Amino acid sequence: MPHPLHNLDSRRRRQLETAGMYLFSPQQVRTPGFLESLERADLKKAYRKKMLRYHPDRHTHEPAATALRRKERFLCIQRSFDLLSTFIERVQVSTAAGPPVRPRVIAVGGSKGGIGKSTFAANLGVVLSAMGKRTVLVDLDLGGSNLHLYLGALQLKHSIHDFIDGRMDTLQEVTTATAFGTALIGGDSSKLGIAQLAYPQKMKIIQALREIPADVVVADLGGDTSFNTLDFFNSADASVVMTTCNPAAYMQASLFVKAALFRRLTRIFSAGSPFVERRDENLENAILEEINAGGRKKRIWRLVKRVSTEQPENLDLLREIIESYHPCLVMNDVTDRRYAEQIREHIMKACKKILFLNLHYAGAVRHHTGIAKSAITSTPVTALHPKGVTARELRTIAPGLGIG
Repeated sequence: MPHPLHNLDSRRRRQLETAGMYLFSPQQVRTPGFLESLERADLKKAYRKKMLRYHPDRHTHEPAATALRRKERFLCIQRSFDLLSTFIERVQVSTAAGPPVRPRVIAVGGSKGGIGKSTFAANLGVVLSAMGKRTVLVDLDLGGSNLHLYLGALQLKHSIHDFIDGRMDTLQEVTTATAFGTALIGGDSSKLGIAQLAYPQKMKIIQALREIPADVVVADLGGDTSFNTLDFFNSADASVVMTTCNPAAYMQASLFVKAALFRRLTRIFSAGSPFVERRDENLENAILEEINAGGRKKRIWRLVKRVSTEQPENLDLLREIIESYHPCLVMNDVTDRRYAEQIREHIMKACKKILFLNLHYAGAVRHHTGIAKSAITSTPVTALHPKGVTARELRTIAPGLGIG
């Protein structure tokens, strides 16, 4: 089979060669067969070297004119890396055998900002990529997108909004390669009103996530309980609710799980649900009435009691619906492991008692000073220390998310 590069027109080939010269020497690029034999590992190595050399943050004391030229060079290097990475990925897809594999979608949520969802998602993506998983990170915090800043991408040529607005047909077309193994579908929080998606737009995204050619898709969600966030959370194969040991954070974590369960129940017989073919109108009405009733506490308990009294034939179905819901809890930024264990038990017991829900505990990530520093340098700590504590902890968490 001829290499896909041989089918490109001369203009497109010159673009790839020019991009290559920003990352490699002109002599290398002009060597016959260089682009055809270019591997992703070699491309990433060259990009990291150039990134460290030209990154504006590493040369803050230069004259303004020199700093501007360095920034322009850095952006050209970034665009060149994106172009060549996309080409290599398309080559791999076009030469791969067998049907496409549906990715495992992991959603990272929690109804409080500042608990580390984005840093967790970024570092998890780096670790999974190092484990040999084709990993794509997706920024679904549509009103406050910043995941790209944790992955060394100061600017994005394309974002998920190009797909939402119909300028791009697939999410693959708006994917940006990073220097850390994982790919990125970033967002643009400057677009006003984007956090308020119409239902068809939301379903378009959910469906498209499952069509990304990858092993794992990690979605970083907003820190709220909007319908967008809850629907993204509930549509995932593994839904992570994150908290720290801060009282405000773990109280909000319990409320987030409650809101997510209620949202799931209101849509349990909708298209795409595993229970759609078992739809019972009486049970559906009872669920909607109890969930939408205002001013009541422990509505799940009231719902179960009502169904057991009025619709005993549907009680087993209701219990099956609730018991089939298994969000995962992750403790982040842990400084005291014993105290974190107490918080974990408190959250899980509350979910069991109030929501009849068995929350799955995936693991904990300890406090690491390097995580805060890595956010400033736009380099994930797991990329700087691939065998460090955080990387080991994330590898331990991965099986709890269904990743072998």
